[in-house]
Amino acid sequence: MSSSICAITPNPDISGIGVRTSIYAQAVLTLIQPLLASLDGHISADELVGLHELYLGILLPGCALLFSALIQARTFGLSVYHAIIVLNLSWINNTSALIFFEFALIAQLKLDKERDFRRTLGDTLVLLYDSLDLLMKDQSTPIDSQVLKVAMDRAGTIKSSLEMAIEEKKWEGSKEILESVIQGLQLLRLYGNGSMAGVEAKEFRDLVKKDKFRLPKVLGTPITRTRRRKVNRLAKALILARTSIGNKYAQVVNRVPGGGQVLALLQRDWIMVGLASAHLILFAGFGAWLWFKIDDFGINRECQPFTHVSLVVANVPVTSNGLRILFIIIYIISLLPVLNIVVFGGLEVGVIYGFQRFISLIYKPKGSTSPLHSPYILYQFIFLTFIVQAYFITSTELTIKNNEHIIDQNQEEDWTFGQTLAVALTIIPLIQVIKEIRKNLERWLETEENAEEEDTNE
Repeated sequence: MSSSICAITPNPDISGIGVRTSIYAQAVLTLIQPLLASLDGHISADELVGLHELYLGILLPGCALLFSALIQARTFGLSVYHAIIVLNLSWINNTSALIFFEFALIAQLKLDKERDFRRTLGDTLVLLYDSLDLLMKDQSTPIDSQVLKVAMDRAGTIKSSLEMAIEEKKWEGSKEILESVIQGLQLLRLYGNGSMAGVEAKEFRDLVKKDKFRLPKVLGTPITRTRRRKVNRLAKALILARTSIGNKYAQVVNRVPGGGQVLALLQRDWIMVGLASAHLILFAGFGAWLWFKIDDFGINRECQPFTHVSLVVANVPVTSNGLRILFIIIYIISLLPVLNIVVFGGLEVGVIYGFQRFISLIYKPKGSTSPLHSPYILYQFIFLTFIVQAYFITSTELTIKNNEHIIDQNQEEDWTFGQTLAVALTIIPLIQVIKEIRKNLERWLETEENAEEEDTNE
């Protein structure tokens, strides 16, 4: 029931139960799909595409809500109370989109690391095979068993390192590729050892020629003419000096990708970056306009002294100067294109890094790791997003509850076309999440069947 002092005009298309439920449901869905994707500790390219589609479906209605609020504020008029509800709901959408970029950044780091690993491994294998090719260039000359022994030992070292990497799930996204490389190296060692024992070397020579071109293609690392000439020179020097090729591979295993992942991420997902940044700018522009012009904003201005914003821990009147300054600063930062994503993303990484430092002081684990390379980083992002979303949902509901006395709740709860449309739009991300659940279930059943077959064979 509205107050006798003032009454805010109801606006169920903005603060109605249907609109709020839709936003809250989408927030939950944005946590379920990342959780499913992170169960194996690895974000694949397909899972990243699924997250991309999910967040696009959430940001578009979010932009529509902001456009609707802006149009209403400029035409029919919008109360400060309803403008605050719009901003709170937009904060929930922003945190939902932010987790996509955090996951995309982690995936980009791992994909870049795997790509660099496979590229350098490809160079190493080409070096190995070109060395053997030079060694066997004269078909009438017997193979130098001493040099061949060094090459076979290095092939064995590479094979063992790759097997260990697969076992430790270091290169989960390249598992099938590396298994193919291991098979090739195993066959190479088998024929090479036979050649050292005086066995006919023709098959070994043919295998070297065949695998020299097969493995780089398997790794997805084509060798250009310039690189091939460079590799051939290195291979010739290697043969003449009878040196080891193991040092090259040592660099492969310990190599860390250079900078530029964030830029690569922004370039690759420019549609998502553009939409998310546009949503932030639209949202920040609306928020800055509200708090700069709070005294003259919209309709029902006589109700502003009685309107409160819930910060969960406190119920603050919208006329508070401290609250006004705080929100103006936040919304000005949010107005910076693209940089707004980097700032909020960096803030989230900073919180997680601080948490990890706190835990390390208590448990004092051996060694240290970058926060972006922690094995639990994906779950930490999900948990932090859950906390932020829970805060804004609670803040929104408390704000509505604390302002019940100045608005007619009966009309505010009227079911409208806008609320029906908002609920209907939730179906799109829901279908996406159901598909991901089904995929994970199928993978789990397949794993169980394979495990049962292995037990039966044993």
